[in-house]
Amino acid sequence: MEAIAFITSLHQTVVNEDLKTYQDILSSDTKKITDKCWLPIVVMYQQFSNEEKENFLNFIRLIEVNTVSHVLGILDGSAYLDANQEEFRLICQSDDEVINGDLQDYFLGLEEDPEAIAEQKK
Repeated sequence: MEAIAFITSLHQTVVNEDLKTYQDILSSDTKKITDKCWLPIVVMYQQFSNEEKENFLNFIRLIEVNTVSHVLGILDGSAYLDANQEEFRLICQSDDEVINGDLQDYFLGLEEDPEAIAEQKK
């Protein structure tokens, strides 16, 4: 798997699909919520106006994007874990190619301009 294909799949799964999951949970019947952590957030969310709901979901998306970006920065070597400046190599088993180095840039580029990243993929 090439880096851009990895990032595209990661973005789809972690950002887009997870955000949809959160939206579904937040919109669900409070009687069906079994996780005590979710219940107060669902109640709060359901009291929001449509604009506030949209803003809240955009904030969740921002948190997802920032978190994934930070992890990719660690894998790329542009950010470090504490004082540990260990370098990582992310290798796809299918072809033994190192794919990290620009993952964070690709990921943020996909968030800002998906068509430009799609062109690089070709």
